[in-house]
Amino acid sequence: MKSFFKLIKEESLIEKNDKILVGFSGGPDSVALGRLLLKIKDEYNLSLGLCHINHLLRGENSDGDEQFVKKFAEEFKIPFHILRKNIEEYGNFNNQGLEEAGRNVRYEYFAEISKKYGYNKIALAHNLDDNVETFIFRLMRGTGLHGLKGIPLRRENIIRPLLLSFKKDILNYLESINQRYRIDESNNELVYSRNKIRLELIPYIEEKFNPKFKNNIVNLIDEISSVEKKEFESNSL
Repeated sequence: MKSFFKLIKEESLIEKNDKILVGFSGGPDSVALGRLLLKIKDEYNLSLGLCHINHLLRGENSDGDEQFVKKFAEEFKIPFHILRKNIEEYGNFNNQGLEEAGRNVRYEYFAEISKKYGYNKIALAHNLDDNVETFIFRLMRGTGLHGLKGIPLRRENIIRPLLLSFKKDILNYLESINQRYRIDESNNELVYSRNKIRLELIPYIEEKFNPKFKNNIVNLIDEISSVEKKEFESNSL
């Protein structure tokens, strides 16, 4: 996972004595992030905590995710924080779809736990594939140049150390250290637009038009971010 170590050093995402709350679903991305942070824990003198939200949407599978998080935390002696929240009820009450409701609950809980226990950073496990999917999703929905720069590497106290790592590299890393993880079967349901983009649209374009399609999108995101950064610096003079 060279991209992880390169990113945290070049962008100073992680600094000595940080107290980091990790958004931890139990899926491959968050598990890889947890293991990588443990790998640099002593070098940076980090204090880590895991934060998990059980959305109560998938019955025994949701409960299985929660149990996995507890066992992971206990194995590596990491404090953990778990919220059980009926996202469907929350969404209906607030007139929000499941995706929006889930996102809002997660960020609210991250902020609450960070403030309560003094975590100065929140680490989320978005990866490079997520960024490509976000770019395509926003492009199809309609957005300006600002919206096409993708998922931010950092926003206030939120950091994303895996944002330059492709999913395949994350899975290879987990296999190399023989680390188990959970699979959310809803990620394969085509009722969600993002799932359709990931499972149908991108593979179709790669097969029929350009096998390096994702890399081209990544380069475009970098170019847009660079242009926006230059404009910001110019306006600041």
